[in-house]
Amino acid sequence: MVTTATHDRPTGFRRAPHGCFSGTLAPVLAHALLAAAAVVVSPAGADTHTFDRAYHRAPAGSVVRVRPGAYPAQRLTPGGRRVVFAGSGGVTVGEVRLEGASNVEFRDMRIRGWTADGGSHITFRRVTTLGSFYIYAPASWVSVLGGSVGPSHNVDSYIAVPNDQVAAPSRHILIDGVRFHDVTRDAGVHVECLMLADGVDVVIRNSRFENCAVFDLFVTWWYFRPKVGPPTQVRIEHNVFGHTTDGYYSMLWADYVDRASLPWTAFTVSGNTCGQGASFATGSRRERFVLQGNRGC
Repeated sequence: MVTTATHDRPTGFRRAPHGCFSGTLAPVLAHALLAAAAVVVSPAGADTHTFDRAYHRAPAGSVVRVRPGAYPAQRLTPGGRRVVFAGSGGVTVGEVRLEGASNVEFRDMRIRGWTADGGSHITFRRVTTLGSFYIYAPASWVSVLGGSVGPSHNVDSYIAVPNDQVAAPSRHILIDGVRFHDVTRDAGVHVECLMLADGVDVVIRNSRFENCAVFDLFVTWWYFRPKVGPPTQVRIEHNVFGHTTDGYYSMLWADYVDRASLPWTAFTVSGNTCGQGASFATGSRRERFVLQGNRGC
C-alpha cells in the first residue's frame, strides 16, 4: 500500500542581513506554511508494483518510508524521480528487479536478491541481500555500500552482459564494505561469491569474502558476447579474501581474453589479504596491471 502523510512545512522566508528574518515573523509564517506530502509504503495490501507506484509518485529527492513487515517481489520501471526507500525496523522485500529504473536508493532493509538491468545511479546502502545480485550492462553508477550478500546455493553474484543485443558496458560500479558469504554448490557446479565479467571503472574495496565455493572473486570475460570487451579500469583494494570451501583460489583471472588476443588492462590490486593464493592472469597478456602490498595472495 502507498499512502501520503501531510505535515506543515514553512517556506518562503525572506532573510535580512546578518541572517535575521525581515518583517514580522507571524505574518510570514501564516502565508508560508504549505502542506508537504511524505510517501509511505506498508505491507498491508502490498503487491509487486507497490514500490514502483511510490517511485513514480514521490517528488524528486523524497525519502519513501518503508514500514516494517514482509513485502512481495518488487519491479521498478523507468521514469521515476530521485527517491530513497528507507526501511524502518524489520523490512524484508522479495526479489527486486530494476528494469531501467534510475536515481533510486534502497536503505536499511533485507532484500531476497536483486537485479539492476540497465538504469543508472542505483544504490543499495546497508542492505542485507539474501541470496545474490546481478548487475547487467549497461547499468551504470551502481553502488553497493555496506550490508551483506548471501547465503546462496548454486548461484553467484555477478556483473555481466545479459544478452547479445547489449553493446555497451556497465560503468562506475562501486562495491564498498560488503560482506559476501556462504556460497555453496553441488558437485560440478561452478560458483563463487562474486564474478566480474564486465565493467569500466569498477571498484571493489573494504569488503570481506567468507565461505565462498570455487573462488572468492572470479574475473573473467564472456567472450561469447564480444560486443562488450573485458572488464577494465578496475581497482581491487583492501579486501579480506577467506579460504574457499573447495580450496581453489581467493582470486582468479580467466584466460578467455586469449581467444581474442586481448590483454587484461588497467587493473590495480593492492592492500588485500588472502586466505589462499591468487592467480593473476598467468599466461595471459597484461597491460597496466599493478600488484602492490597484498598479503597471502
